[in-house]
Formats: sequence, structure tokens, C-alpha cells
Amino acid sequence: VHSAERPAPPSEPSARAPELAEAPPERPRRGVTQRVAVGVLLGALAVFLLLWGERKAVERYADLHAGRGQVVELSAPVVEPKNEGRLVFLHGRLSAGAPVEDTDLHVDVAGVRLRRRVSMYQWAQRETGTTEKVIDGTKQLVGTYAYDQAWAAARIDSSQFFERGHQNPQLPIQNATFDAQDAAVGGFQIAPGLLDQIDAFDPVPAPPEDVAAASAALGAVVHQVQGCYVVGANPDEPAIGDLRICYDAVPLDLTVSVLGGQTGKTITDWTTPGGHRLVARLVPGRTSVDSLYEAAEPQSATLRWSVRGAGALLLFVGLFLSLGTVLTRWRRRRGVRHPLAWGAPLTLAVAGTLATIGAVWLPHVQAAGGALLAGAGVLVLGFVVFQVRGALRRRAKRREAKAAH
Repeated sequence: VHSAERPAPPSEPSARAPELAEAPPERPRRGVTQRVAVGVLLGALAVFLLLWGERKAVERYADLHAGRGQVVELSAPVVEPKNEGRLVFLHGRLSAGAPVEDTDLHVDVAGVRLRRRVSMYQWAQRETGTTEKVIDGTKQLVGTYAYDQAWAAARIDSSQFFERGHQNPQLPIQNATFDAQDAAVGGFQIAPGLLDQIDAFDPVPAPPEDVAAASAALGAVVHQVQGCYVVGANPDEPAIGDLRICYDAVPLDLTVSVLGGQTGKTITDWTTPGGHRLVARLVPGRTSVDSLYEAAEPQSATLRWSVRGAGALLLFVGLFLSLGTVLTRWRRRRGVRHPLAWGAPLTLAVAGTLATIGAVWLPHVQAAGGALLAGAGVLVLGFVVFQVRGALRRRAKRREAKAAH
């Protein structure tokens, strides 16, 4: 018995079929909405970051500008009680009550700063390359190594030499700088930390009278040769490990310019009325109070520009996700091929950054703020003109193409 299966009648289209057919477009639409929302949030965060950073910069500028008006310029480097706690500016000559001492070798030199430079006689590897023929007749580059003895300011790492047997010892003493403990400019004492700002060193001879002290400190024979100490048995024929010690000093009576807070008889850092720290400055020569004041401002330019760069980048990403997404969909529908989707966000991000910075600075520095706002306007206007001219050219080309057909 064969049972014949009746073919099932064709199923009627479900009433939900149209809904299922229309479901896929929902996903892209939802994705576009999410991208736009994220872009708007990032753009708002960028504007907040830029405003916060520029307001901090303006507060610092206004505070330091107000502090500039409180500088007391002294006609002579004389301590006066009425200037206690105030910001003072003065010129004068450096002095010290006693010679500055190399405390390691017990060497005394007249000056306010003393710098010790140490070099060592040691092995130095020299590499040369030669081309040689090998057994099969081909040529190859062969390196050869030679070893010289020479004075060097830093120890050469002999463990990296190609050949063994050329060992350089460790330096028993290093380069160092020493400051006078009683340095002064007129009646003002100069702290050692402030002396670090002076780099006006001149070579000075190593004192012959301190040879014995240096020899005892090093536990070796010391000779005074051509203004330097040579540590070794024979200075005319140095051996590996011999030392040469030379000195430089910042001389007495050097004219300097000083800016800082008067604390007793000492020049120190100064705090502005708004709480910003102004670093005390000391430079050789006679300079103006304005140039020294600018150099004494806390160095926050790196942080300020980092915040600006981060804000501009966030603004571009936000505009690209929001405005760029909308423009991309519009471009596809209209068949436009020019890069408006990224060009507009980039232009608006740069212009928005300039406009935000300019708006914050305009009440305080009108020239700079106005220039930034004008630059933002010119940038946007130039972009619009460029896009309009491009659209007109494309329209003209389409008309020419239709006329040709």
C-alpha cells in the first residue's frame, strides 16, 4: 500500500513578514544615533576641558601680572626691614667670606662655586673594517680592532671590548660641584640652591699648596702639572688608571642680577597674592627686572599646551562622530564624493579651539584674544568659501555633461 502524501498548500504570507523585512535597517539607524550621542558628549567634554585649562591660565597670568607691580627695585643691595616678605630686585657683586672647598680632596679655591673635572687614562677600542677574499674567491668585510691608551672624561666600559686583556678600572672619584656656604650680594645672603643657576665658570689652577692634602685624601701620589692634579707615579708617562683632576670656578666680584623674596637677610622664592610660587632668580650681568621676572614664572607651558592639544583632539573626535556621521550619510544619499565628512569636523575643531581660547583671554589680553577669535572666523569662512566654490564647479561640470549628451 503506497500512501500518497498530499502536498501542503502554499503558506500564506505572515502578517509579521513585513516587520521582519524592515527590521535590518533599524540596526544601522540605532548605530548612527549612538555615534552621534557619543560625539556630542565628547564635544561637550572637550569644550569643558578647554575652558577649565584656559581659566586656570588666565588666573595665573592675572596673578603674576599683579605681582609684577609689587617688585621693589633696590638702588643698592642693602637689607631694609620694610621690605621683609616683599619681592625685591637688585644688582651687585658676588662675595664670599671664605674660599670654596672641594670637601673630598680638601682643596680650597677663591670663588663662590667650584667645579671638579675628573678624567682617567684608559684603554679605548678602535674598530676598522677591511675587505678580504675568502677560500671560494668571494669578498667579505672583516672587522679588526686596535686598542689605544688615552685620557677620557668618563670611564670606557671595557667589558664590551672585542678582545680581553684591556681592563679599565673604576673611577675612584667623580665630577662634582661645590658652593660657598656664605655667598652674598651686598647684605643679602645667597642660598646654595640659588647659586646653582650660575654657570659662569672659568678655569682655575689647582693650588700647589694643597697637593699633600689631595694625596692624603686619595691615598696616592699627586703631582701638579699644567694647572691640574695628575694622580700617578709618573705624570710624563701615565699608566692605565691614572687620574687628571682640573678645576673651574665662578669668580668673586662677578656682577649679578637677583630677583626673589626678602626673608630676613636671604633671597628666597616668593609667593604671589594668588598663591602662585615665583622662583627666585640669579643671573650673571646686569639685566632688566622684566626679563628676570618672566624667567622666574613657574614653568607650566608644557601642561597648558598639553591641555589645549587634548581638548582640540577630543573636539575633533566628537565632531567626527556626530557631524561627520550625519555628513557621511548625506553624502552617500546625494552621491557627493568630496571629503566633507572629515574636513568639516577638522576645520570646526581647530576653529572651536581657537575661539574658546580667544573668548577666555579677550577680557584680559584683548590683542591676543581678538586675534584668536578672528583666526577662528577666517578659518571657518575660508572653509565655507572653499566648499561653495567646489559645489559650483561640480554643478557646472554636471551641466556640461548633460549638454554634451
